Amino acid sequence: MKGIIVLFLFTGLLFASCETDEVSNCTSADWIGTYTLDASTENCPDSGTVSLVETMVVTQGSSSGSLSFGGLEAEIDGCSVKESSLIFSATLNGDSMDLTAFGCSGTYNKN
Repeated sequence: MKGIIVLFLFTGLLFASCETDEVSNCTSADWIGTYTLDASTENCPDSGTVSLVETMVVTQGSSSGSLSFGGLEAEIDGCSVKESSLIFSATLNGDSMDLTAFGCSGTYNKN
């Protein structure tokens, strides 16, 4: 009986540890590319004066840990980025990027 309990505990521990191993870590190369805004995801509180650009080009920044988002440079932290003056933040999810900028948010898909 004791052996069966240990077996169940081991199996549960094995499944729990596998779930946490799926954390993805992005590199600069994963981010670099041209992205197109999915207009159906755009959310701007003041859509009359502010909106997200339709196309976002992400290139290598001036250092190995930085990227340029349409000319605005930011440091990457794996699959997320926050520009130092907090004008925008972004999260990379495979081939899509969730971006928040100037009070607007939306999802961009990599071309």
